Amino acid sequence: MIDAATWPAAADNSASQITSCSTDGSAFPISAYLVSDAASHLTGQIVHVQGRQLSTFKISITDGVSPRSGDRWSPEEIRERWGEIVR
Repeated sequence: MIDAATWPAAADNSASQITSCSTDGSAFPISAYLVSDAASHLTGQIVHVQGRQLSTFKISITDGVSPRSGDRWSPEEIRERWGEIVR
């Protein structure tokens, strides 16, 4: 059971501000953990909750490309070169 003594974020209801598709409350413990001081070292994590199982998504970074002209991208060039960007 999550309570204010176990998870300080539960005391001020901070965890309830995290959007969840869970209707059975299974995402509440990870939500409470992520807003607690105990998880202050975590950044940029995407946590997946499926029933009792927790997992994280791993994201990879492509090599990337630079704009052809100038130092700024235009929406048109992004559209044209999207295949290169995600390769």
